[in-house]
Amino acid sequence: MSRARGTMTGLEHGILRELARVGYATTAQLATWSHVSLATAGRAAAALLKAGLVRAWNPPRPAIWGLAGTASLRRPRASWHLMAHVCHRNALEIELSRQLGGFCFLPRPALLCQGLRPAQGEHGGLDASGRSWLALVDDGAVAGGRIAHAWRRRHTPDPRYWPDPTGRAWCEVVHRFVVGCTDPARTLRHRGWIATHDVPASVCDIPLLWPD
Repeated sequence: MSRARGTMTGLEHGILRELARVGYATTAQLATWSHVSLATAGRAAAALLKAGLVRAWNPPRPAIWGLAGTASLRRPRASWHLMAHVCHRNALEIELSRQLGGFCFLPRPALLCQGLRPAQGEHGGLDASGRSWLALVDDGAVAGGRIAHAWRRRHTPDPRYWPDPTGRAWCEVVHRFVVGCTDPARTLRHRGWIATHDVPASVCDIPLLWPD
């Protein structure tokens, strides 16, 4: 039986809000957003799991948390690759927030309303100064050409959000472009490729959460 919402702690409410926002997260990510220790976040998540409000994919290590029950029906069934990608995106959000004094990725509908239709790995966000960003998360094998293509590609808009059949490109909408990479060797290759091509991108290292 689900736990009554009125009996939940503020921390537990906060964890549910973050999972509703991002979809999936590790315990360490929930701890960072909640400004509590890893152990404290783990106990709160375990209490929500016992109440049937969240799910845990455990193993792997670190575990992945997500909403359970009717709340999870708002999201399509996720593969392991998608859940891992979301958690790597979270890691990039946390790192950019640390560097910029605040950063948050925007929900997909907000991007669709701007004539964009992000492909896999493409995410839009805002920093503390209100500057808009494209973040390309490379937790697989993104080649240099994909970086340029992501920046300049003209999107096919979703007519439910953008009635003009001519979509927009990221380079027309955002102020900054960053590639977040989980592999140090690919990070170096990306920086070398960017230095010799006309793409205004930076590269940010993000931790590989599930190393081979």
